[in-house]
Amino acid sequence: MKLRVTKAGFFYALVTIFIGVAAANTGNNLLFVMLSLLLSFMWLSGVFARYNLKGLTFEVEPSNNVFAEKEAFATIRVKNEKRLPAFILKVKLKLKSSANDEETFIIFPQVKDVAEKVFPIFPKERGIATLEIVQVSSLFPLALFVRYLEVKKETKFVVYPKPMPILLHFDSAFGRKRVGERPKDGLGTGEFLGLREYIAFAPRKLIHWKSLAKRGELKLKKLAEEAENPLMVEVEKLPGRTLEEKLSQATFLVLKFESLSLPYGLNLFGKKIPPSLGPLHKKRILTELALYGKEKA
Repeated sequence: MKLRVTKAGFFYALVTIFIGVAAANTGNNLLFVMLSLLLSFMWLSGVFARYNLKGLTFEVEPSNNVFAEKEAFATIRVKNEKRLPAFILKVKLKLKSSANDEETFIIFPQVKDVAEKVFPIFPKERGIATLEIVQVSSLFPLALFVRYLEVKKETKFVVYPKPMPILLHFDSAFGRKRVGERPKDGLGTGEFLGLREYIAFAPRKLIHWKSLAKRGELKLKKLAEEAENPLMVEVEKLPGRTLEEKLSQATFLVLKFESLSLPYGLNLFGKKIPPSLGPLHKKRILTELALYGKEKA
């Protein structure tokens, strides 16, 4: 535990020294009593301040979907294992990425058992980022001294590329929107070809309920439209002028297809992921886009 003197603490120390020197020179008992009170007060404040920062554990967790140049949120959680509450905690956090480091401060007026706060973060580029708790300090009890602890608690997470809108265009060869817009009457208008394995969080329209009733297992309907023309995000063929623009446009398409419940795959400069659907599939593809060219950075 380290100590930093505030302006009030510096003034308090000067007054204490002055009274101590005056008491020694004059031999005045009243001055000695005042000196004893000031020193005792300082000692007690130190005892309470040290106790205030003991028995604390910290956790920090970003939200699930974090995109570059978009405001996201993270949660910091403080657990107090002491009997008495902790007061006036100031937590210093640092968001670290290959671009730059940003610092932010979170104040907890009081922590009895567990307290948490949500705060905004704003990563500036895709890739791996680190959210780290750097320092915990407190002015308690008298704001004369700041006592602080160096904390090394960090969480690594993936920052996805910034979604960049791309115009949807019609592909006459297939008689449907190439980039995934479906007819107004909804998904599931194609010819029924059979059943396929169930994917978590698949749209209800595609669930084959009879298979659940007969065999006790969920299956999805396989449609002719889906089988004949699977959607593939071809990153290399996107109209972006730079690599970052292409990755951003691909991110937009992934989010678009997912919102429309259309199975989609990815071709990332030769690395292919077959079409599928669901949160895990989306996370896998967005992670590939986020980390492309960053593995060695």
